[in-house]
Amino acid sequence: MTVRGLRWLVPLLWWAGTSALLAAVPPDLAESARQIEQLAATRGAESESARLKRFFDLYWATYLREFPDLAAEVGQPGLDDRWPDRSPEALALIHHIARLELAALSAIDRSRLTPAEQVDHDLAHRRLEMQIEGERFHDLEPSHNELLLIDQMSGIDQELAELAYRPARTVEDYEAVLARLRGFPTAVEQTLAQLARGLAAGITPPRETLRDVPERVASLIADDPWQSPVLASFQELPETIPATERERLRHAAARVFAEQVGPALRRLHDYLAETYVPRARVTSRWATCRTARPGTPTSFAIRPPPISRRTRSLSSASPRCGAFARRWTRS
Repeated sequence: MTVRGLRWLVPLLWWAGTSALLAAVPPDLAESARQIEQLAATRGAESESARLKRFFDLYWATYLREFPDLAAEVGQPGLDDRWPDRSPEALALIHHIARLELAALSAIDRSRLTPAEQVDHDLAHRRLEMQIEGERFHDLEPSHNELLLIDQMSGIDQELAELAYRPARTVEDYEAVLARLRGFPTAVEQTLAQLARGLAAGITPPRETLRDVPERVASLIADDPWQSPVLASFQELPETIPATERERLRHAAARVFAEQVGPALRRLHDYLAETYVPRARVTSRWATCRTARPGTPTSFAIRPPPISRRTRSLSSASPRCGAFARRWTRS
């Protein structure tokens, strides 16, 4: 599917294919969309302060369903057994939910809120506006871009490796890790599809910054599952878990790595090494200024030249960059 194709998919999936959409995305995320849409029609049923509180409760629950990896980080139970859904249908729904959230928030009478609540309202309103504005840059929200899913500091391989350090004490905890391992091949396929879209559009991290990423992925691959750091958490299971259960969990972990995780890692590595990194964009200047949208930080390329040359390079890039460079080099 092309980049342009995904843009018209947003309204089409929601209005013309409700049943198909609900079958293709996590049910709880679809339910969040329904509840947010209904919130806009509850004016007069309760106080505006109560409606704002309900909005934020729905917003937070929905955000964790859109980004379940965050749920695991903050200790929110019930979502730590899944990967973020980056299928075209889920991406379309996430974009549509942002509009539903903005409509629901706009339906709350700001003048009837307390001063503190008005600040909360305004900050949330601006964040949703930025999220919608950022869609033309393929942003899912201000800190997540649907095409830039891997770089020198993060990526699906890093999230996989972090499973080894997730606190796990019970059988249920380890079952959640196993569920994530089983879902890894699908997550990789969705990631590769998005990386390919970015590559076709010329939207990638600079090639130089991706140089060591294939090797990073390769460090997780092993013919013997127990030699991979991915299964470190299954090496010594707590003795509070019965011996038969410990043996079952270890056997299941080794099997899912050999049959599913390992092949998916190899596919990810090969695509990065043979296609994505060689074709990623090359930063042509020593220093560049990027102003993709208002409010985003100015960024500099790696290994800048001496200060005097750096200032001239930035100044020639654009007036805005030049002004920033002069302030930066004086500090």
